[in-house]
Amino acid sequence: MPPVYHSTKHILDALVALASTCGPSLDVKTVGHTADGWPLKLATIGTGETRVFLTFGIHGREYMTSEIAMNFLGRLCSQQDRSILDQITYSIIPVLNPSGRSRTDDAVGAGTGLSELDCGNRRKNANLV
Repeated sequence: MPPVYHSTKHILDALVALASTCGPSLDVKTVGHTADGWPLKLATIGTGETRVFLTFGIHGREYMTSEIAMNFLGRLCSQQDRSILDQITYSIIPVLNPSGRSRTDDAVGAGTGLSELDCGNRRKNANLV
């Protein structure tokens, strides 16, 4: 069974891969870097006049929101009816704090449960995978 959450590197790599499969409607660019070198990736999709800016993964241990961002982008790319993208332009940063998130990648990649991380216990627990 795969990990409960994906590593920071995996999410950033998956974002670039999604852009190649989604086509020209999804534009991914690096808009900056953190102090320790992690790229800040911005994904833009849609051509509508209404602009929506969404950020995910603001706090280091906010794993699920980056997963939700990737799922949302994937659904926008795979929609048969893309009329929503004619009305709205989404600008999305799936991982706003890659430095903070990456500091717990070893626990996340091992499938450690969120409740264990919240308690400050970074034990690896395969039963939670």
